[in-house]
Amino acid sequence: MDWRPLVVATSVTALGWALTAIPVMAVLLLIIFMLPLALLDMVGVPGLGRHLNGFFVPSTTGLAVITAGIWIFTFLATRWILPRRHS
Repeated sequence: MDWRPLVVATSVTALGWALTAIPVMAVLLLIIFMLPLALLDMVGVPGLGRHLNGFFVPSTTGLAVITAGIWIFTFLATRWILPRRHS
């Protein structure tokens, strides 16, 4: 079993959350993921956050959905890219 996709996906996700310690990066990452969560909320998925003064503020569940989405996307992208790179 190749562990590289697992390690890469976990590292990228951890780096993304570490970047949220920087205030400017935290705002940018929040804005990037605010729109998809707001769209999911409008479609009818409950508990992802709340609307506050024109902004969508993610809840803990919304942040977990963001984290899972980043991890899954990175994992699948790495599994697709690494075999092609080594051929």
